[in-house]
Amino acid sequence: MKPITFLFLILTFGLGITNCQSVKNKEVDKKIASESKVIDDSFGIALQFDHVIKNQYLLGVAMNLDKGSYIISPFSQDSIYGNFSIAIEENNFLTADEVLVEVPKSVEEMDPIIERPVRFVRVNTIYHQKIKVLTKEDFEVTGLIEFVLEPSCVPYDVEFILAQRAGKMKVKKIKTVISKEYKLGAK
Repeated sequence: MKPITFLFLILTFGLGITNCQSVKNKEVDKKIASESKVIDDSFGIALQFDHVIKNQYLLGVAMNLDKGSYIISPFSQDSIYGNFSIAIEENNFLTADEVLVEVPKSVEEMDPIIERPVRFVRVNTIYHQKIKVLTKEDFEVTGLIEFVLEPSCVPYDVEFILAQRAGKMKVKKIKTVISKEYKLGAK
């Protein structure tokens, strides 16, 4: 390895650790006091659950991105970046449609880094997923939203609960954290 390349890698890695520590400090300082707060100032995320008909609902996830921040669409065909995703634990109480709806639809751009088309989400976007409730019993089911906030390249996990109590369905965001898989952030 050339000395200049090695020096560049050391500087890049060192700056990455510094940035990671800064994000961790933000997390500790803010102490997520309510479900409407997040641990990063570069985005906001809100969840909503709307009754459509009979036992069918629509889970809505609003991603509010600050200028310059972006995520990768679940419809992007690349396999390099961490695309936005919603997962609901396996259960016998409800089913989730595998298809997400993205509003507005992301636009494919040529990524100069991987030299492939990627669907970047650069504006505030809402994702909808159809949910069908299979029982009248009370229940709680956990879910997880995952995405990588760019250009900081920080992966986030947003945990939530879908619950039915006395026939009423609700969604509640539990917490937003930097993903455990984030290697630079692990100690």
